[in-house]
Amino acid sequence: MSVMQTYSEIINKWPSIADFAVDVDVYVGLAAVWKHRNSIPPRYWQAIVSAASARGIEGVSIELFATIAASKREAA
Repeated sequence: MSVMQTYSEIINKWPSIADFAVDVDVYVGLAAVWKHRNSIPPRYWQAIVSAASARGIEGVSIELFATIAASKREAA
């Protein structure tokens, strides 16, 4: 299993953007914006971690989100 390096890669672990949105309890349009912008607000991280766990998606953790956020700051 390769380590996800972007928020978009996390979202891509779901079968579809619609499945991701339902699991995280957000509108599909909002989930699509997150994927397009490669940005997920921190207040949603725990819900995504929980949804990934419920779906059996491995490797999604708060630590992963923090690592991606830090790498985005360094690149800016």
